[in-house]
Amino acid sequence: MLNASRGSGWRVAAVFLAASSALAQAIPTTTESPNDYPAALPVRKGQTPPALVFKLVAEIPLPASPTGQEPVLEGGRLLVPVEGGTAAVELAEPMTVRLEGPRPASPDAPSAWVLSDDGKFRVRTLPAGRVEAQKKGPIFRRFRHDWSLRAPGATLAPALIMGRRVLYGSVDNHVYCVRRKNGHRLWAVDLDDRISRPLAAWHRRLPVGAASGGPATEVEIEMALVVPDGGASLLALDVYDGSRLGSFQVPSGKGMLASGPVALADGRIAVARTNYGSGGGSLLLLRLEPAVSEGTPKTGLK
Repeated sequence: MLNASRGSGWRVAAVFLAASSALAQAIPTTTESPNDYPAALPVRKGQTPPALVFKLVAEIPLPASPTGQEPVLEGGRLLVPVEGGTAAVELAEPMTVRLEGPRPASPDAPSAWVLSDDGKFRVRTLPAGRVEAQKKGPIFRRFRHDWSLRAPGATLAPALIMGRRVLYGSVDNHVYCVRRKNGHRLWAVDLDDRISRPLAAWHRRLPVGAASGGPATEVEIEMALVVPDGGASLLALDVYDGSRLGSFQVPSGKGMLASGPVALADGRIAVARTNYGSGGGSLLLLRLEPAVSEGTPKTGLK
């Protein structure tokens, strides 16, 4: 009697599972279905940016070789650490250079908090390979822990906040982009070299189409600028997916880039370069333009 009841129960369960399976197959998949996983990247807003080229605007000789420390904007000047002091470069015409005394470096600069434009969020990187984020509470308006993550390699430069995204470089050769909201990774790009210099944000509108004979239209471009540690190139990465929009290559035998990029208010990009052998160096001022033809653009370096 007991065995018969168990057999009947198993048959009922089998019929129920079969009916449930048939019903599940009949229900159409919707955007609310947990089986319909969303793409890792959100839908891009606006037009896909075009390929870009770097154009050399000016090459300003420096009084000594750059030390490798990062330039600092101070009003209308760019302060470039060089051997024996600081080269103060006036960025307005006529551009002049004056050698000043060395400036003390901030001991906690790599681990300093980076504040968002709205003042409600901040993030910092720790050299051991950790990224920490805090946000302001709604009541006491104090920063409190939001999220943290462990990076695959050491993170020696500050993170970069760009809208709803946080970017940071690592000595494992990657630049990473995560959601500001929760630290979830959006993309990672391998640049084949260590990344320990600060990234720079570049956000402007560029006219596209006029050079090819068509009507010019303005495209909003948001990207991150990065100089890998080897110093052979300056790269422009699309913030949306990390794709490479443009590249500035230092010709063989013409030295190497000795600092991270600095994005100026007028759209120009400044980066220090050191010479091989003869010593000395220069400050390169570059601008970005939409590419009008395929091929590697000339850098203009002499």
